[in-house]
Amino acid sequence: MAGPAIRSVELARALAREHEVTVVTPQPSDLEHTTFETGWYTSERDLLRMVNRCDVVITVGSFLEQHSAIARTDKVIVADLYDPVMFEALVMHAADPMDWQVRVHRGALRGQRLQLERADLFLCASERQRHLVLGMLTAAGRINPSTYGADPTLRDLVRIVPFGLPAPPPPIHRPGPLRKRLGLAADDLVVLWGGGIYEWLDPLSLIEALAGIGTDRIKAFFIGTAHPTPEVPAMPIAAQAHARARELGVLDRTVFFGDGWIPYDERAGYLLDADVGVSLHRDHIETTFAFRTRMLDYIWAGLPILCSDGDAFADLVRKRQIGEVVPIGDVPAIRSALLRLMEAPYRDRLHRPLRDVATELRWDTVVAPVMEFCRSPARAPDQLAPYRKLRRRVEIGERVHGLLARLVPSSGSRKLGQARET
Repeated sequence: MAGPAIRSVELARALAREHEVTVVTPQPSDLEHTTFETGWYTSERDLLRMVNRCDVVITVGSFLEQHSAIARTDKVIVADLYDPVMFEALVMHAADPMDWQVRVHRGALRGQRLQLERADLFLCASERQRHLVLGMLTAAGRINPSTYGADPTLRDLVRIVPFGLPAPPPPIHRPGPLRKRLGLAADDLVVLWGGGIYEWLDPLSLIEALAGIGTDRIKAFFIGTAHPTPEVPAMPIAAQAHARARELGVLDRTVFFGDGWIPYDERAGYLLDADVGVSLHRDHIETTFAFRTRMLDYIWAGLPILCSDGDAFADLVRKRQIGEVVPIGDVPAIRSALLRLMEAPYRDRLHRPLRDVATELRWDTVVAPVMEFCRSPARAPDQLAPYRKLRRRVEIGERVHGLLARLVPSSGSRKLGQARET
């Protein structure tokens, strides 16, 4: 599963401790779980039947824009905005013709707009993202006298729910599937790229760093080159990474690519076979607000992290001393960090702070703001009838005043004032 699906499943698993939860998808899924139900829909009528049975709807991505009938119900809606899709779209289509870029960008904004206008609670993954969401809500008119009056801090409207990790540690797999698959020696250092290869990431710098590192003992494995969701095509950067590894002579020697994604429940064996988890990105706006979901797997498995500077996770890695943070695109710095991480005593010193961070980021801990809300779900105050009627009256009055201003000559200011009073 990709990040949004993992987050949906793990939120469902955590919320199911107190609530009846159903995870609904637009396609059949082989997902099975004992604590929550699953379902899939073929039409909006199917979806509305499911929604009518629930008290709270948690939406992801452009769900409301695709199914606007849900927005017209009186259900309590929670919009999970942890994934800044509008910035991802800018990066992903930057090389496309401008008319297509504009079309995709407008579509991404439409997907966000209805959530911003309709949802009763908004989730984000970091303080940086909370600032972004507050800005979008201000532009959408949702930061208003009603929401401010109910909570001047707006913490009840926008709640931080980071990506989490399972409470039990990953199960031990011996022999490990990754080392067996690649035929690695016991003293090889394995660097794991634990997620997809997307346009906003920087696999090329890692490949170039390995090509000039002067040892074949460090191996890198990219766990997936295509997106696990069928609608998302493979991105050009994946083919570029493969070609660059071949060009530098490290393909299938020190750099290896998985053909498909590892099933979610089998990922622990690959994580425990690795020595370092890596996440590198390029310098653009997506980086500022991103939350790299696979980094949680690294922490779960106790893997020291090598990451680029500039995002929320780099701040965490640096502050809690759980790995190495390198400047964006700095190949020599990546190479030096890898050589430091080759030293087992250095990696051993990172294990205790990694365990401490893992304890703090368990799903049953980070889900608390959503759990609290679902115990007493309520519509946002500005979504209720009294405020909506008041706002409508004010809007009508403003239109009337604007019409009068156009009809009365500017020289007749006194008459205009009288007309406005009338």
